[in-house]
Parts: sequence; C-alpha cells; structure tokens
Amino acid sequence: ITSQKSAEHRLLENEKRFKEIADLLPVGVVEMNAELKLSYINEAGFRMFEYTKQDFQKGLNGIDLLHPDDRDKAVLRLSDYNAGKYLPPTEYQILKKDGTGVPVLFKAIPVYKEDEVIGFRASITDISRLKQTEAELRESEAKLKLVMDGVSVSIVFVDSDLRYNFVNKAYTDWYNQSKEDIEGKY
Repeated sequence: ITSQKSAEHRLLENEKRFKEIADLLPVGVVEMNAELKLSYINEAGFRMFEYTKQDFQKGLNGIDLLHPDDRDKAVLRLSDYNAGKYLPPTEYQILKKDGTGVPVLFKAIPVYKEDEVIGFRASITDISRLKQTEAELRESEAKLKLVMDGVSVSIVFVDSDLRYNFVNKAYTDWYNQSKEDIEGKY
C-alpha cells in the first residue's frame, strides 16, 4: 500500500509539473480526444480563445473553434494523422469566444494507445503580428514600386551575379522591353 501511495504521489507531482511547464509557454497548448473534445487547455490557450474555465468544463470541440473555411482542411489532416502520416504545422483561423478570427500556426501530434489514435496534442501560436507585418510590407513594397515607376530616370537592381532583380518603368520604356524579359536574366 505504501508503494502504491508513493506512486500516486509521484503521478500527481508529475501532472502538476506538466501543468506548470505548459502554463509557462507563450503559445496555446491543447489536448483533445479522438472526437476533438478538448480535455486540456493551458493558460495561453484560454487567453487566446478568450473562453473561461467554465466554458471549458461545459465542453469545447476543436472543430468548432476553427473558422468554417478551415474545417474541411482540418478534417482532411485528421485522416492523414490517422493514417500515420507526418504533417508539418499549418495555418488556421481560430474563432475566439466573441466570433472574431485569429490567424494561428497549428502543430498537432496524435496520441496513441496500442497503435490506435485516441486523441491529439497541439500547440497553437498566434501569428496576428506576423500577418499584420506581412500586410504592411506588401503595402510598403507597392508604394515603393509606384515611386520607382513614377520617376523618369532608369533604375536597375543587379545582384552580385549580375542578374537583373528589378528594373523600373523608365528602364523598360528606354529599352522597349517588358519587365518579364529583363528581370531574373543576366
């Protein structure tokens, strides 16, 4: 009986340590069963989804937390996991409790019991800032292109191999060639 109590105590200590470590992470960590009912969410996950622990206790399903446009993709990935395939992280839109979408990078691994998938563990990284920065960069590049094409002097960017990386409109007009005929060429 003493060894059983000692084993139970060690198990409880390991569970506590796992929870504390998971709560330190800046990304959401979830665990779900094979039907995708969430059985664990770390603190970052609660903050990301904006659900409460009471909502969690009532039951949350992983598919329901995805934007409807991403649900078919998730179902296809589930069949790949069940077939034993390795899958790299993927981007999804998750839905917060208020229905707003959050772009995330989602990485899951199946949980097995005797060669059968019984659930999944996943990390969920909020990539909102990355997406915002990418959009700002695209906008900045578009503005720069407008400026570069609006000047009357030829502008050319050539790399160290003397390959044309960029030519502006003045350059293509002067040589009577299209950008496609010049850029990427030597």
